[in-house]
Amino acid sequence: PLPAGAPSLFSRSFFIACTTIRTAVGRADIAGRCGERAMSIEGLWKVNEINALDSDFNQAWRSAEGLDADEGVSPMQKAMARSMFLFEQGGRYLQLLPKDLGPGESYDDDHVIGRIGSWKTEDGKVFVDTEENGEQVWSEAVPVGDGFEVFGFFRLVRA
Repeated sequence: PLPAGAPSLFSRSFFIACTTIRTAVGRADIAGRCGERAMSIEGLWKVNEINALDSDFNQAWRSAEGLDADEGVSPMQKAMARSMFLFEQGGRYLQLLPKDLGPGESYDDDHVIGRIGSWKTEDGKVFVDTEENGEQVWSEAVPVGDGFEVFGFFRLVRA
């Protein structure tokens, strides 16, 4: 349906074109088209939701804040929910893990560097690298709400 107040043929065409663009390339990749600002992945992001397993092996998206009180969620998943991601200019990202998760190169008072990876844009989409069987594999950082879903495991929002 067309929004109220879009009476002209130009407005209708523009609305349809913008809807098509949103569907084809995702909201974060519009780069200023349709009156929206493109979302940049550069900067510090925190985990907002994690695709967690409970003690009965049921998997569901859970808020990072809500995991601490749930005794059915493993301590490792609770710690991963407190991780952060720093996407740097030039295509490098750091996964920052809570210091209590284990050893690693110190990043700040609360975090160690858990992983250094790469990210890129291609055809208006953002991709992050993962490693599978020793090989670099690119997966899309899917726009979700005000952030991104990465690795099918984390939903990130700006820190």
